[in-house]
Amino acid sequence: MFEHFFVQHPMVSSDDQMLWIEAVETIERCLTRGEDTGFIAFMEAQITSRPPRVDLLRAVADDLLTRLLALRQQRDDVRDRVVRMLLDEYDIDIAGLYPADAPEQYERLSVDEIVSPALRSLSEAAAQDLPLIRKTVQASLEMVRQLSADIRLTERLHQTVADWLIGLSATSSRSLLTQRSRPDRKDETQRLH
Repeated sequence: MFEHFFVQHPMVSSDDQMLWIEAVETIERCLTRGEDTGFIAFMEAQITSRPPRVDLLRAVADDLLTRLLALRQQRDDVRDRVVRMLLDEYDIDIAGLYPADAPEQYERLSVDEIVSPALRSLSEAAAQDLPLIRKTVQASLEMVRQLSADIRLTERLHQTVADWLIGLSATSSRSLLTQRSRPDRKDETQRLH
């Protein structure tokens, strides 16, 4: 989303475009590896540059928030698909085990905890498809676990950038206040004479 802003906006320098591309690639690598060290190092370099690249930090924070919302939506979609498929095709209702308002609950369940309660009332067709049902539930569990891990990492990255932005804003505000509260030295010298 913001990638288009940096690439297409005529007022953005090529250095900013390159930094933006590097930021996006760093985020992708972190999500792939499941760790944040590369991202932290990249962001620290932007903060310690003179002047700090606040606009880049804001754009990265916005991008991370957009990613976070998309990841949550994907996790909800996985939940909805497996719940609907099991109910529609096999008359197995797992909505109570996997409530829409508690998606983190599903990642803690095992295939047996999900399928076993329905075993007593399985139709003949569902009983024949039990291996397929188990594979479907297992695949959804794995996907939800991966998405949940990505969500947690993205939340951490977003919070880190937001904290840095707050810190930079506070530092800038203090600096401005300090500059405004200092008397002009020429005025002091003239008052003394």
